[in-house]
Amino acid sequence: MIELLSEETKRQVISYHNEILKMGRLVQGMFLKFKDAFFEKNVKLSKEIIQQDMRVDFIEARLEYKSMEILAINNLYGRYFKIVFLGNKIIGILESMADMCETMAKNNIDLLSYPNSINPYQFEDLFEISQNMLGESLRLYSNIAESKSSYLVKESIDLAKWICKTDTEVDSLYSAFKRNLMGKVTKDNFRSIMANIEILSNLEKFSDLTTNIAEYSIFILTGDRYKCNKEGFNIFYSLGE
Repeated sequence: MIELLSEETKRQVISYHNEILKMGRLVQGMFLKFKDAFFEKNVKLSKEIIQQDMRVDFIEARLEYKSMEILAINNLYGRYFKIVFLGNKIIGILESMADMCETMAKNNIDLLSYPNSINPYQFEDLFEISQNMLGESLRLYSNIAESKSSYLVKESIDLAKWICKTDTEVDSLYSAFKRNLMGKVTKDNFRSIMANIEILSNLEKFSDLTTNIAEYSIFILTGDRYKCNKEGFNIFYSLGE
């Protein structure tokens, strides 16, 4: 196929992709900060996360405008079109993840205002798994800017399958923790128990969103639409690329 896109157009698209990746790193930083706030019972860190969410909202609006500008000016096609068009969806996912960090930070502030006998370190594995899932989903998203080699595609699909499988583990852990906490409810600890469950629920939803990043990244890379469910990470629609 004759290459019709100019080098300047390609540069704009890759720059846009990299800015989304930076937004993802910012959300990753918010998650790590919340992790410290939760285990260290730190109200100050929780408040910093709440303030930081406004910065993510601003970045979302700026990148959405930039994507419309690129699409309006350039006659994109193929992978470059998908990077920009589907980039908006990934921006929305990252903004939702930031909102969840903000919500969990508010839950943490509430939690610290109640008498609380729950040991937060029993949930440490759930936090570590969610942290790794986010890191790997961002690594997967970064792959789409690389040359489309068969090795890269296979490596990316394998990584997406791991993210999907790990999300199922998160779901199972959350269900087990919720049952355990509900079994400990008393009149005195009801509010603290519910605050812990709310945090874990948002953590489970946060992990679900990492699978959405994986799904869109593979779609951009291959043209095949995969879906993560309990049966695994499987193709359900193809553009025939």
